[in-house]
Amino acid sequence: MTKKCPKCGAQLEDIAKFCTKCGCSLTEINSKDKIEATPFPKENNNSKSTKNNSKKIKIDPTNKQSQEPDSGINAKTVGIVGLIAIGVIIIVAAMTFMPSGSDVAEEVTISVTQTESYATNEVNYTTANLTETGNLEYWYYVNANLYPSDLSMDLEEYDAKITFYSGSEVITAVEAYIYKYDDGTFDVTGSYTTKELANVTDVQIEVINPTGDIVGSQKSQFTMGDMTTARF
Repeated sequence: MTKKCPKCGAQLEDIAKFCTKCGCSLTEINSKDKIEATPFPKENNNSKSTKNNSKKIKIDPTNKQSQEPDSGINAKTVGIVGLIAIGVIIIVAAMTFMPSGSDVAEEVTISVTQTESYATNEVNYTTANLTETGNLEYWYYVNANLYPSDLSMDLEEYDAKITFYSGSEVITAVEAYIYKYDDGTFDVTGSYTTKELANVTDVQIEVINPTGDIVGSQKSQFTMGDMTTARF
């Protein structure tokens, strides 16, 4: 086999190391050709997969760091829901223990407006002409205003009692009468008559509801009038 000199083109034997015509070294040229002809090594499949793996990063759903934003949102949501639940519980509890209109405690405030006493001529009611006996009778009278705590309380359905005192001693207790005026206000009045003169110093008024409970009580000083001369 023959080969050409790359410099002058002379035909040379295949094993020739120099050109016999121009003296060009064929060994150096052959080594360069080999270098230039050496193909670039192909990429390894493993390297390709490595590159692909480096480009495509999959997020592990179990990764705690990737879940932190959602966890923060969930924590806030749970906190808000918890506060709302506590508020609802407090409101329900307050409404449960809050007294309704029918559960408002009955209470009647009593303000004594008048105490009076005087002497009268005793009258014989057994005769047709109601003749006077010549003896004196003594009359004691009390009046007071009543103020219920609830306007729905109809005090005309209630009872009242007035107790007359001489110092700490009870003289007598009488039933009193509760009257309702057109404007919705209430009064209570009571009196008693006796043939024996009593020195009344104090009176106590009590208002009693239909179930028998005392819902109002007031003790006040009693002012005595002239008990020596008959008024009529």
